[in-house]
Amino acid sequence: MAGPNPILPTVSWTEEANAIAEVDFSLKYNEFSDLFKIISNHKRNEIQTRTNARKEISKYEREERDYFQLFKPSQYDVSTGDSALTAFDRDLKKVMDFSFFPTLREVYAAAGILQKAICLMTLQKGTTVFRGIYIQPFPEKDDGDLNIIVIVLKMVEDGAYFQEVNWPEDRPLDSSPFIIINKGHEKCLDRRFCNSFDVLKEDFNFNFLCSGTHTTDEEGLTIFDVLGDACYADKAANVFIRDIVGLHQSNLCFKEVYSRLIEKKMNVYINEREIQRANDEKNPKRRGKLQEQNRTNAQKKHLKEWKMFGEGDSFAVASLYHIELYVSDGSRHDIFHPICTSVDTVFKSSL
Repeated sequence: MAGPNPILPTVSWTEEANAIAEVDFSLKYNEFSDLFKIISNHKRNEIQTRTNARKEISKYEREERDYFQLFKPSQYDVSTGDSALTAFDRDLKKVMDFSFFPTLREVYAAAGILQKAICLMTLQKGTTVFRGIYIQPFPEKDDGDLNIIVIVLKMVEDGAYFQEVNWPEDRPLDSSPFIIINKGHEKCLDRRFCNSFDVLKEDFNFNFLCSGTHTTDEEGLTIFDVLGDACYADKAANVFIRDIVGLHQSNLCFKEVYSRLIEKKMNVYINEREIQRANDEKNPKRRGKLQEQNRTNAQKKHLKEWKMFGEGDSFAVASLYHIELYVSDGSRHDIFHPICTSVDTVFKSSL
C-alpha cells in the first residue's frame, strides 16, 4: 500500500498570480487528495471514487496499449529477462492496487479519460515561477475546443502530489509567472515518453520534433539509439525501444504484414539454397507454404538478432510512435507512414 497523501489546500487564483507560490504542500495527510480524486470529481456519474478512478486509468491504458506502452515503465531490467510488455502490465497492476504513485503516463491517461486538456504546472525551486506542460487527450476522440483542467504538481521524496486549482477564464495559461514549455507544440512528438516529472525542470529539453530531422554527429548509432535520444533523452533506452518494436511486429494482428516486408532482406537470415528451393517448387500450394515458412523464420531470427534495419522496421517505428518517418542515406529518400496501429491520431512532428 502506498503511503498517505498530503492534504492540498483548495486554491483560487487572484489578481496576484504568484500567490500560489505560498501554498504549503506539506500540511496534514489525506489519502483522497490526489490525481485519482481529481478524475472522480470530474466524472462523478461514472467514476464515484478514487478507487474506481485507479481501475479506470488502468483499464484505459490497457485499451490504448499502442500508445501508453511507449511510456518508459517504472521498472525495466532486460538482464533479468524482463520484457516491455511484462513491465507495462506490472505498472498497470500497481496503479490499480494502490501500490503505485501516479507517473506522467497517468496524467496523460487522465486527459484521455476526461477528454479534457490538462495543464500540469510545478513551482520552480527557489523562484516564484511556474513551469508547465499542456496535455491534450491522445488519441483524440472528440472534436471542438477542450475544457482545461489546471493541476499543480508537488514532488516529495515518496511520490507526486496533485492539486487542481481554479483558473480564471480570462487569464491566459502562459501569463507571467507561468511558462508553458510546449506552447504551440501540443501535438508534436516530444519527450513525454520519459515518463518522468523531470520534464518540468528548467534544465530539461522537452525536444519538440517538429523540424523533420533529429541529427547527431556520433557514428555507429542505430535507429534505436537515435530514438532513445530524441524521445527519451537517453540513448540507453535503445534496448527498451527495440523490445517494443519487436513486440509490435510479433503482434498476431500485424505479424503477416511484417513477415512479408522482410522478404527483400530474407537472405540475411535464410540460406540462399532454402530460398531458391522454395521459389523453384513447382507445386503452387507447397511453394507458397515454403516461402511463407522462410519469411516467418527470417522474421523470428531478425527480431532476435537484429543484423540489419529493414523496411518493415521503419514502418514499425512509424506505426508505434504515430509519426511520419523520413529515412535518407544521401542518395535515396524514403517516407514511412503508420500502417499497423489502432490509433488514428498522428503527431504533427516528423522524424
